Amino acid sequence: MSQNRREIMEIGEVLRSYRRSLGLTQQEMAANILTTSYYSKVEKGYHRISAEDLFEILDLHGIKLMSFYEKYQENKNESQYNRLMHQLFQAYYKLDSNLLDDVENKLLQSKLSKDEQQRLRFLLKAFSAMISQDFDSISEQDKIEMKNKIFDLENWSEYKLSLYANIMVIYDIEANQSMIGSILLEDLEKMSSAKQAKVLSILINFIMICFYNKEYNLARYYIKKIKSVTTRPQINVVHKLMNEFYHNFLEYKEKKETVFYENMMHIITSFELIDATSVVEQLKSMFHGL
Repeated sequence: MSQNRREIMEIGEVLRSYRRSLGLTQQEMAANILTTSYYSKVEKGYHRISAEDLFEILDLHGIKLMSFYEKYQENKNESQYNRLMHQLFQAYYKLDSNLLDDVENKLLQSKLSKDEQQRLRFLLKAFSAMISQDFDSISEQDKIEMKNKIFDLENWSEYKLSLYANIMVIYDIEANQSMIGSILLEDLEKMSSAKQAKVLSILINFIMICFYNKEYNLARYYIKKIKSVTTRPQINVVHKLMNEFYHNFLEYKEKKETVFYENMMHIITSFELIDATSVVEQLKSMFHGL
């Protein structure tokens, strides 16, 4: 998207924000300065608005030009932050270190707040370490500051949960247990569908961390917790299937009974049928630990 197109969209977003705060319809906001149809497209970022028309609309509704400009700048910075955050996650999911470098360069040239820049830099470090599998590159001080930054965010919102889910691998068992304990103060069954899915992803990730650290009893505890959650096909069936695989993995590891091995293979086949390649590879890699 071009810079001009972004600016048009951002002006439209600020106009929409003011209109809603004033409780006006698009027709009332546009008055006789613009047609309702044209104004609607300005809000959506499809049409430009001339400086003269913008000033006239602001003046008509008692909106100070300086207030509008300040809100526009805030909105612009927020949009830039969201774009960089999106690119960071893209780089991580694609395991693309070049894209990470590109984000780092953009971050250096950005006019984001100090807090936003720091949050993005922490994520940049975490994702870079995960892509290179070099967790020693993150200092203990950075790990502490990253954790503090996560806890600074209000409540366990979906955004905060996503952030934590993507960097939890850099923390030890104790630090992760502390954060998961805080998350589970809210009943899993009473969470919204989207939030529950994110929390289950965190628990699945943590079970894997337990396996890597040979903390099998702790893994069993969280496997049991996921088992107790009501299965909802459109929300958590993937989490429940992976959890069932982990349960059978531990049972087979301990008892060496064929039924548990067969159950694991059935689950892998289910994921193969829906082309969940990354999940299949992850589960198959666990057979090396048997």
